[in-house]
Amino acid sequence: MKHVAKVANVSTMTVSLALRSHPSIPEKTRQRIALIADKIGYRPNPLVSALMADIKSKRSKPSSTVIAFINAHPPDAHWRNLSSLERLRNGLAIYAEKLGYSISEFKLGDHGVSEKRLISILQSRGIRGVVFTPFPSSETRLKYDWSSFACAAIGYSLYYPHFHCAVNHQIHSVRLAFEELRNLGYKRIGFAISSTDDKRASHNWMSSFLLEKHNAFENKNELPLFLTQDWEQQKFLTWFRANKPKAIVTTNSELQELLLSGGIKTPDDIGIAFLHLFTEMKNCSGIDQNDERIAEAAFDLVIEQLYTNTLGPVTNPKIVLIEGKWINGKTALATSH
Repeated sequence: MKHVAKVANVSTMTVSLALRSHPSIPEKTRQRIALIADKIGYRPNPLVSALMADIKSKRSKPSSTVIAFINAHPPDAHWRNLSSLERLRNGLAIYAEKLGYSISEFKLGDHGVSEKRLISILQSRGIRGVVFTPFPSSETRLKYDWSSFACAAIGYSLYYPHFHCAVNHQIHSVRLAFEELRNLGYKRIGFAISSTDDKRASHNWMSSFLLEKHNAFENKNELPLFLTQDWEQQKFLTWFRANKPKAIVTTNSELQELLLSGGIKTPDDIGIAFLHLFTEMKNCSGIDQNDERIAEAAFDLVIEQLYTNTLGPVTNPKIVLIEGKWINGKTALATSH
């Protein structure tokens, strides 16, 4: 770096800032220094870079070690959303503390502050790292300038602007659920999902199911599909009686109650595998999406941007997929079906 500074006739600090694209260095100067560095073969030592970043983080003012946790859900949101948010929040807080950071939660929207006001608060407190939790609506669009922040989203619900994101590996979750049900002996497995849930997952639920259906067709084992915009009781029970599945993979955490309303008991009459197990779903079979690990991955995406000073929206987001794990429960048991 000293060699580059000497050739460019600038200070070593200027070279350091220029090579990290720091806005305090004019664009023309950054380009000139980058060309010189490339010409003489400069390459940063990743171990030294990591060490200096760590030293810098310890010298920074306290606000620089705070990561914002943005929650847009109302306090009276559905219990599933609140349950998932709690796991994400706890996972992020524990992981951040291990690495010398802390989190500060901010409410966004009708039950909190406006987006414009939130940006102002974060800037005034010197908070540069932001994790967006899943939004209540899919394809959510933010309106203001987030170019001063290192941001990561959890899930696909934030449609614009584009940030790196961490999410459950939904394609793997569907595949795992079908595999485990087959291992339990189920042979005719249905798939029940709302179009809203599929849209929030960027259609990964349906993509994975269609592959399962294709493979099942080759094995002459049809998989019935219930895709709906609502969970109207009679419509679902009509589908169930017409298709007679022996087990169901679903995103509907309340499917047990819906079946019971029609006199269908779990697991005596039907096995159920849920694609997202929440804390309240005791003794249910299905996929633990590993919310805590998803939050950790989002945190890592934010810190990576802070270390490299690459802030704001990105053109080609990095998507980190976290695999869930199968949980044996009482809604799907070994069977000869």
